Order: sequence, then C-alpha cells, then structure tokens
Amino acid sequence: MRKAISGRPGLLLGVVAAAILAGCATPDEDGAAFDDATRDEVKQAVESEGPIEVIENNWTSQLVQTRLGFRVLQEMGADVSIVPIEYLASFPAMASTDNQIHMEVWDLTAEPQIEEYVETKRTVIDVGPSGPFAEEGWYVPTYVIEGDPERGIEPSCPELPDWEALNDCAEIFKTATTGDEGRYLSGDRSWGKLYGDDKRIENLDLNYQMQFAGSEAALAAEIRRSYERGEPILALMWKPHYMTAKYDLTLVEFPEYTDECWGTTYACGWDKISLRKMTSAGFADTHPTAQRMLDNYSVSDEDLAKMLVAIDEEGETVEEAVDAWMEDNEETWQAWIPEEPAT
Repeated sequence: MRKAISGRPGLLLGVVAAAILAGCATPDEDGAAFDDATRDEVKQAVESEGPIEVIENNWTSQLVQTRLGFRVLQEMGADVSIVPIEYLASFPAMASTDNQIHMEVWDLTAEPQIEEYVETKRTVIDVGPSGPFAEEGWYVPTYVIEGDPERGIEPSCPELPDWEALNDCAEIFKTATTGDEGRYLSGDRSWGKLYGDDKRIENLDLNYQMQFAGSEAALAAEIRRSYERGEPILALMWKPHYMTAKYDLTLVEFPEYTDECWGTTYACGWDKISLRKMTSAGFADTHPTAQRMLDNYSVSDEDLAKMLVAIDEEGETVEEAVDAWMEDNEETWQAWIPEEPAT
C-alpha cells in the first residue's frame, strides 16, 4: 500500500503502506492504455450513470483489488475515484450513499457490520465473492512436518498439522525466553485477544507462550528469517499474503470452527473466510452498467498471489503490479466488461 504492506481487515493498527493515495485517484491520461478494449456505447452508458467511488482500506490484497476494480471501470469510461476509508467505517459510508463499492470485505472479520448493514438495515448489498477464499490461523513451515531433503532438513514434528501434536513438539518451538514452553508468534499485541489466541492456548491446554513480533512487517521478517535458515517456527499468518504465496507453509488443524466456540473459548480454528464484493444499496439502480462489471469480476488465487509477491517481495507499487497484470491478462479482465449497456 505505497510500496504496500500486506495487512488484514480488523487489524488496522499496523503501518499504513506507502501506496495509499493522499486523496482520491481519478481517471487521467494514463488510464487510456486499454481504451481499444471497450465499446463506445458502454463508455457512454457508464459515464452517464455518474461518479463511482471505490473504497480503499489498508492491506495489500484489498489495495490490489481496489486498484483493479478502479482500472477496469476506468477503461469502461466511468467517472471513478478511489476513496481511502478505515475498514469498518466502510459500511456506514456505503450505507449513506448510492455510488460506493468495496472490492474485498473479509466476512469473518466484519460479521457484526454485515449483520447490521447487509442483513438488517439492507443499506449495503453483498454482490458475491471477489474470487479467492481466505484462511487464517497458526502456520508452520511444511519442512517441520515433512522435512526437505534438498535442504538437508529432517522432519521435526511429523504428527502435525494435527493440533494435538503441538504439546509433544513444544520443545522444537521453544526459545531462550519461553523456558520449557513452545513459542507461538503473533504480530501486533492487540491481535492475540482479537483472535482469541490467549484463550485458545488456555482452553486447549497448550504448553505455549504467545509472543508478539510487534507488527505485521516484523512478523513476516521473523518467518522469513526462520524459513531461510530452515528452523522451526509457529506463527500467525493468513492467505492471501505474500508469505504464504512465497513459502511452503502449512496451517495447523484445530478443532472445527463453530459459532459457539468463536468469541467464547476459542478452542477451535478459524472459519473459512470469503472475500466479498459489496456496494451501496442503490448502486445497481443508479449504476447498472458498472454493476454488470462488478457481477462478472473474479480474481483467481494464483493471479492475486502473483501481484502480492510483486508488491511485497519485489518492491513494485500497487499501481505497477496491477497495471502489469492487466497488460499480461487482457483477455481475463476484458471478459468482465459487459458487451452492451444495461437497459
């Protein structure tokens, strides 16, 4: 996010990455690169529908999907801008107008807002998945379970990913500061209670201490350091993220998620997370041609991962990564553009 930093919704305490625009991004001459892919009648229709605002939050995958939706609407001829808004404030913002869209809402982290604005008030519309599913939880390098003959690494806890193997393997995850207990590494200190890790450790009777790297960037750096040295590490991570795209990491399998467990004992894993497209309730009526593009929009796990790695590992800006993907995948994004205006 500026060079962007991967983040995740609900955890807005991290560093705001450098690609977030200081103001609203608007169509300019750079947006004309793919004009020959659009039809004049679609351009005229989407332009006549009025301004569109694409909400931008502060984690890399959301920035990528925001930029991608913005660019495709721009290619269609829309009067479109990007509006930075804090994640959970996105819902009242969408509810207060008829021209806003959000390209990546994580449904697990926005459950109360979805219940209020989508299900009860019906002032925000859930358009459907934006493509990939997300997952989050405790991860270990796969070589901890399977070894890595090419790197000369033997399996050190082959009973994983079953969570019940964690106590038997606490020895390999301990550090100089955890004594006889294993270390589970999270990021910002607020994340532990947010995802119930303190209660998960207590209620599953795990012989572990939770420690904090201090930030998402520091957490990623610690995972990278351990991975490149071939050392065991047990840490919080999630998909989509450039760490899980670059490295072979395996999710620990906790007892299955239930509504009764989450928010109380946390003696379970995370639920499967869907990344959702959402709009102001009146958007489909006021912007029917743009709505058709949004209905068609879907990004694969592989494509999103490529852009995340380009940004967070290779140093590209969000704009550079998205525009490069569009150049290489013109057939994909052109298929999202409706063949004719909505009537």
